[in-house]
Amino acid sequence: MDPRTGRLMSRLASDPAFADRYFAEPGPVLDEFDIPETDRAALPALDREAVIYLAEAGRLEPQVAAEHPSNNASNRHMTVVIALWGCAAFVIAWLSMRSA
Repeated sequence: MDPRTGRLMSRLASDPAFADRYFAEPGPVLDEFDIPETDRAALPALDREAVIYLAEAGRLEPQVAAEHPSNNASNRHMTVVIALWGCAAFVIAWLSMRSA
């Protein structure tokens, strides 16, 4: 999610007066924010329950730490290296069994 859209969503979830104004007429409120066009088209279709649900889900879902394996590019390369070594070991073992 774009950070600007995230700020709007968090404000909708935390500020009831702002949310009332937004859900009454989303167009003028969206004009106040610098929201990307791709998000701007989808935001008027949100309802209050969806915003509350998304805010709660964002609060509950743990953030991925910098140490997480998905953030480490070398792990992706290591998987390929191990797979290639495994294939080479299989071919060598297969050839040595055929010649014996």
